[in-house]
Order: sequence, then structure tokens, then C-alpha cells
Amino acid sequence: YLGYYYYAGHVCCVIKNFRGAFDNFLNVLTAPTEGCVSKIQVYAYQRYVIVSLLEFGEVKTIPKQEIAPKLSSKLAEAGGAAYSSLKHQFNKSAEEFQKYIDK
Repeated sequence: YLGYYYYAGHVCCVIKNFRGAFDNFLNVLTAPTEGCVSKIQVYAYQRYVIVSLLEFGEVKTIPKQEIAPKLSSKLAEAGGAAYSSLKHQFNKSAEEFQKYIDK
């Protein structure tokens, strides 16, 4: 289940259907779990951040009724500081963002 939607998200990215990719990665993130985060969900969260920035210009929050608050914080921690930093840098000027990417 997770793998199917994860790879479907990648296929949507390749054909530049970012809304479809967003929906597929969201399906991975909102799948029922037993309180632990799988590697596929961590990778899907990283792609979710990038696709969300490309499609909407901001990272859309995952509705609380669809994901447990504990799981949400675990995904953000596991997703890494680089993606959190990317979210903050995205709204700055194009020159500042390019400097950040070139680092």
C-alpha cells in the first residue's frame, strides 16, 4: 500500500503532475499505523515538502484528524533539518534562495 502510493507520487512528479504527486504522498503519510513511522513515510514526507512548495508555494499542513499528532512530530524529526530549513528559505527572495541552494 505505502510503496504503491510512494511510487505513484514519483511517477506524477516525472510527468510534472505535482497535484497528483501531492495527493499520493499525502496518502502515504495518512495511512493507518501502529504509532511508528516507516522509512517509506519518512521519504514520502521529504517529497511531500518539496512537491507542496512547488504546487502551492508553501508546505500544506496535514489535517490533524487524518494523522496522529505524535506521528506528525516523528515525521518532521525524521524528515531532517534540511527540509525544515528549505521550507523557511523558500519564501525569501530568489537571490537568497539560490544562495541557500548553492551551499
